[in-house]
Formats: sequence, structure tokens, C-alpha cells
Amino acid sequence: MSFGNFRVVVFGAIAALALSAGSIAAAQDTTTSATPAATAQATPAAPAAASEEPAQEESATTSGTIGEPPAGKGMVVFFRPMRFVGAALAFTTREGETILGSIGNGRYIAIAADPGVHSYNIRGGETIRIEVEPGETYYLQLNIAMGLLSGRGVLAPSDKATFEAHPLQPSRDQAHAQPGQQ
Repeated sequence: MSFGNFRVVVFGAIAALALSAGSIAAAQDTTTSATPAATAQATPAAPAAASEEPAQEESATTSGTIGEPPAGKGMVVFFRPMRFVGAALAFTTREGETILGSIGNGRYIAIAADPGVHSYNIRGGETIRIEVEPGETYYLQLNIAMGLLSGRGVLAPSDKATFEAHPLQPSRDQAHAQPGQQ
């Protein structure tokens, strides 16, 4: 086999692999839009019901449950549902230049945030801005957008029901932290 034929075979195999990976990604990610607005407003979670037990409200961040935000602060929860596409990738979550943590497949990070407008991004990508209010919890879902050679992370507004619908574990960066601690 000549070098020219070898190049054609390798290029064809890479192109076939890239096309099949894109169709798998589209099949798995049916709940989010392809291009979330860069300055979208996240919807706050509904206030906790008065009938909840006090022990549950004071619980530590555990798999799939988030406690109440600290007094005078809001809470922002970044989560990434378990998916096959991009499973080996972990994405660094930032506010400006400050690293908040790394989110792997099937993981989440909950941080306390002072009231006001905050801008978050994944590894220098698109920025999402939310206005945090005291006592409210906001959910931001990390989705994988397919790139030429690798996937890239994109943050999109989400809600408590979507967060609770996925079996998630705390990020390894925050595995032993209480809600709102960084």
C-alpha cells in the first residue's frame, strides 16, 4: 500500500468516527438547546416546603441533595449528568479568573454566592450571567458540545427537577465540603 492510499484510508476512518460520534451525542442530549444564550437568566428553585424535616435542611451536600444556602447568600449548583459522550473529560468551572472546581461525568459542585450579578464559564468558554438573590438556589447544567477533536463544556440554565432526576455525586474537589463552602 502506498503512502497516498494509506492517508486516504486513515482520513476516511477518522471522518467516519467523527460523524458517528456526532450522531451519538445528538441522540443522548435531547433535553437542551444546541446554543444557549450567553447571558441567560437562571430560574431560581422554588422555596423549600415548610413540612420538610429540619434535619434534612441542615444536611451536608450528599449525592443528589443540596442543603439550604447560608444566611444572606444564594447557592449556585453546577452539575453534569452522566453521559457516554465526553465521559473521560472533566471541565474546570470558573467565576472570572477564580477556579471554583472541576466537574467530571455525573458530578456536581454547590457554591455559596453573594447576592448580585455573577458571571461563570467553563475553561474560558462562553460566559453565563445570573443574578443571585439571598436564600435562592440556582442550577446550571454542564453540557458537552462536540468540537473538531474534543468536546467542549457549555453551561445552560436548569432547574431543581432536572438536577434531582440524575444520580449525581459531589465533585471530587468538593467531596467533603458542606453546602456553600468552596
